[in-house]
Amino acid sequence: LKLYGTDLDGGKIYKLKQGGPNSDAPPDLLSLTGAFTDLTTMEPSEGLIPYTVNSPLWSDRAVKHRWIALPNDGNFDTPDEQVVFSDNKPWQFPAGTVFIKHFELPTDDRDSTIMTRLETRFIVVLENQEIYGITYKWNADGSEANLLYSGDTTSYDVIQADGSTIQQLWSFPSRTNCLSCHNATAGNVLGVKTWQLNGDFTYPSTSVTDNQLNTWNSLNIFTDMLNPLEIPDMLRSVDIHDENAPLMTRARSYLDANCSHCHQPNIAQGVFDARFSSPMISQDLIGGINQSVNSPDSTLIITPSDPGHSEIMMRDNSLNALAMPPLAKNVIDTAWIEVLTQWINTIEDSTCYYTFLSDLTPVEDTINGYGPVEYDQSNGFTGSDDGCVMTINGVTFSKGIGAHADSRVVYNLNSEYTTFKTFIGVDDNVCQTNGNCLDKGEVIFTIELDHETIYQSPVMTQADDALEVVLDVSGKDTLTLLIDKNGFATCDHADWAAARLYKPCTENYFDLVLKVYLEGPFTSPFGGEETLMRDHLRQYDFIPTDSPYSDNASCQPGIFLTEGADAIVDWIWVELRDPNDETILLEAKSGLLQRDGDVVAVDGVSPLTFTIGSGNYKVLVKHRNHLSVITENGIQMDNQAPTAVDLTDGSVLLHGFNPTHQLNNINCLWAGDANESESVDAGDRSNTWNNRNTIGYENSDCNLNGITDAGDRSVTWNNRNHYSEIPE
Repeated sequence: LKLYGTDLDGGKIYKLKQGGPNSDAPPDLLSLTGAFTDLTTMEPSEGLIPYTVNSPLWSDRAVKHRWIALPNDGNFDTPDEQVVFSDNKPWQFPAGTVFIKHFELPTDDRDSTIMTRLETRFIVVLENQEIYGITYKWNADGSEANLLYSGDTTSYDVIQADGSTIQQLWSFPSRTNCLSCHNATAGNVLGVKTWQLNGDFTYPSTSVTDNQLNTWNSLNIFTDMLNPLEIPDMLRSVDIHDENAPLMTRARSYLDANCSHCHQPNIAQGVFDARFSSPMISQDLIGGINQSVNSPDSTLIITPSDPGHSEIMMRDNSLNALAMPPLAKNVIDTAWIEVLTQWINTIEDSTCYYTFLSDLTPVEDTINGYGPVEYDQSNGFTGSDDGCVMTINGVTFSKGIGAHADSRVVYNLNSEYTTFKTFIGVDDNVCQTNGNCLDKGEVIFTIELDHETIYQSPVMTQADDALEVVLDVSGKDTLTLLIDKNGFATCDHADWAAARLYKPCTENYFDLVLKVYLEGPFTSPFGGEETLMRDHLRQYDFIPTDSPYSDNASCQPGIFLTEGADAIVDWIWVELRDPNDETILLEAKSGLLQRDGDVVAVDGVSPLTFTIGSGNYKVLVKHRNHLSVITENGIQMDNQAPTAVDLTDGSVLLHGFNPTHQLNNINCLWAGDANESESVDAGDRSNTWNNRNTIGYENSDCNLNGITDAGDRSVTWNNRNHYSEIPE
């Protein structure tokens, strides 16, 4: 690798070239790149400009240092040496630009200056804004770093405040991993943008502190000079630890830095828009409905005032297969979780979810001045689905209605909604579809409820920012959206952007505090622990992190490190069924069974949470080699307080004859159903015989001691002819 960039006073120009049969491959050692004059002090070569960002990407506690090298001949005075600036979009960098990021890990909590060098990454800009990335992994003594040709992981010792030592895993990215985040839709270069560099930085070589945008502007780095007086009013994100900034700003800054490269319009993982430059209402965060296949249907991204039932909290506060971000995360950012919790708790909203108008069908034939009305794109030409990304004065919207004056769209509300929200404005893409339209669009927006005018906008043009309109539509049956021309009608492409209807909030979840015992692990309990089930499977590390049941739930391996009464015995399955027809399954999920009988969620601590809504339900409990049980009657459950259901003490009537087996005055599920047939019969005895001496997580291991042995065959014989009476 050779840097394409020189010191500001002149010198040689070095160019980065993409690897290939006729290209120089990157050198195997960091010292050979020319990026640093001294690896001991990490003194950068002349021409490397240091910078920082307001809201850093979370990198598992690592401390980072950043530099940029722009191609130049001593001055930044041609487009090939300058950056195309945008106040709310990704910047464009000249081919040959190099970004360098150096990572060090604090390895002694007692002394913050003690660091271990991890890696030094390079991102190189090619023609057409394409990029590639490489990384150098530092050796153990921090004297040199070697080029990685694939991803890697290494554990590092970290001394904690009490002097004890833990190990932290670090993930080194492959070149393919780099492109997962540094994608074209996100602009390829992620951190270097207006709101991230609009802040002060003390330059090491001069000890001068200045706003970074102002410094770059003074160096003539931008193709168009900025007005210094306007810089303070430009977008500015903040650090998650900045307690002087509003919670919402801290949270949105963090989401932009950590999530927006995937979570934005036109990317498969979009769902919500995490970009700091997007208006809050168009981000689909608060009350936004999750669309991930890995999460329950209709989970809200953020549930107002309820962190525990917000999808973003569940994913960000996790290290399992569902964790976000999904790459290179081995440590949870506790500072972020604290801020996110505080922010969500401050959000008050009388509405829980919404529906985009573009996902509804108008009740009357639409009227449009040019071609058809378009949905989730701007109005295009005369055909359908020929519009562009909806954009109003530089701000893009993933959802909405694109129209052209004169336009009329009518929706039926049926008194089902409380609030209507939208952004209105003339679409920017008029300039792309018709060059003669520049600055000529002029429209007036009108909103009618039950055929009565409720709102009318001023005359709006392409020069205007989007206006937000919020209306109370409670008790209304009809919503009519009108756009009228105000002069030259050919260019009146206008948007109802992020137009949505909100329904009243309904609390749709409750917690179930369930207690269950299994006969198998409660037979022959450990000495002195006669009231606890055995946890042999956990001790032998046989319990899988993925549930054996159909919801594909998973947990963190660390959950199985807990000992004592809260140690995990095994996975278990819980269903809620209709009290009037128990064959109707309403909701089900996996849980983890603790030694004291408590059934907890996949975090190993919390009770099971169901989202079906308050009501009366029968509870069914299954285990992979025990007979299932179901309550005789429905149990009322609501969100006012957790509902306790104890199946061990006889306080809850169970369906069927002799549905449990009592041991030590505790009612247990019958063991021995090795083939999951809901009966203990000859098939189960054959199963335990055929799998005799098999070690591991097996259904034939009915007493859950980690091996299929004579004890399991005794269980299937002693409990023969027992069966559950579960309606199917």
